[in-house]
Amino acid sequence: EYTPDNVLIFKFSKSSYDPSSLTTLTGAIWTRISTEPNVWKWDARNVQTTDWTMAFYRAFTGSPQSSATGYVNIISSGVLTIPTVLGRQQSPWPGMFRECLSLTDVCVLRFPNVTFSPQIFNGCKNVNLAGLYVPNTTSLNSAFKAGNNQTSNFTHVGQIVTSSALTDVEQMFYGAHNMIEAPYFETSGVRTMKSILYNCNSIKSIPLYHTDSVNNVDTAFSYCYNVESGALAMYQQLSSMTNIPGHKNTFLYCGRDTTT
Repeated sequence: EYTPDNVLIFKFSKSSYDPSSLTTLTGAIWTRISTEPNVWKWDARNVQTTDWTMAFYRAFTGSPQSSATGYVNIISSGVLTIPTVLGRQQSPWPGMFRECLSLTDVCVLRFPNVTFSPQIFNGCKNVNLAGLYVPNTTSLNSAFKAGNNQTSNFTHVGQIVTSSALTDVEQMFYGAHNMIEAPYFETSGVRTMKSILYNCNSIKSIPLYHTDSVNNVDTAFSYCYNVESGALAMYQQLSSMTNIPGHKNTFLYCGRDTTT
């Protein structure tokens, strides 16, 4: 079924949960579609603001087992046409779904106009994302990073579509212990990959990301204990660059046989 632009369809595992009182974006409307299963439409077509910062920030808090919402899935999405940003350019950079701990499976999300989207799923330790389309974004800094003193339990991130506009992927998957496969995406314009896959100790292979513009790969692949391939090719590519990027502990404890 067709989902209009700027509309998300949510499914809640707890049949009694009513999200209509949630503070998300001023002007966004919640409408129940069905009770069994408990499905709601979030309609932001009449929202005037161009800043969707913190639109769902901590909206679904607590573990899926204990929270009032139970498991929360986004099962359908229209194109999200936000002309400016998802997070303000300041620290901390609050993302659209940051710390929504009950958010689990999420369909492909498309943000064709967004230019800045760090921390979009920061602290969402249970989320599995089917795909992310952000061809104009400049930053995915800490996009899937575990929250403070947490580990991220998500196992899967589908296709990520970026372009040479992307310059910052620092700590993008920091602490994603259960992610099995690190996704490949366009990084030809990226300047910092610092800690991009730090402590992602379930991945088996490191993608050969473009590093033409990179100036820092500190701890990029540290503690990726179970890597079996890709590390050597990345090492050789980085070592052959005219301007060697900063590289403190880039491959520390990376791979099953770290010494070799």
